[in-house]
Amino acid sequence: MLKNLALAAATAVALGSSAFAAPRVERVTFASHGEQIVGDLYLPEDLDPARPRPALVVTGAWMTIKEQMPARYAREMADRGFAALTFDKFYARLTGPKQELWLDNVTQFDFYDRAALVKAASDAVAAHFSATLGGAGEAGQ
Repeated sequence: MLKNLALAAATAVALGSSAFAAPRVERVTFASHGEQIVGDLYLPEDLDPARPRPALVVTGAWMTIKEQMPARYAREMADRGFAALTFDKFYARLTGPKQELWLDNVTQFDFYDRAALVKAASDAVAAHFSATLGGAGEAGQ
């Protein structure tokens, strides 16, 4: 039993070290409806500026911040070779000043369209979206 536990622990340490490198994360900002929006752009470890990558915008539920579920999905997508952008909503975290926790659908769609502009600003990502991932209350937006 102790031998199996030690072997499992050693394997976990070995796999957690250099075997799997984390994607690079760059802080980005962009304007939307007069507000400064803060996002994180997850880039694959083997990023080559000469070879553009498909890009994704990853969103979460209405009350989710970018460091929660969206970060997990963005990190996974970067591990699979995509550039993935997460960002704070108008009412969350580093984005401000704080607004009411309600946005109409037109504002919401325009908000995501402006997130697309950030992705296009990076030389290392493709000039078009492959997809937009949404979760919970914003799935499909």
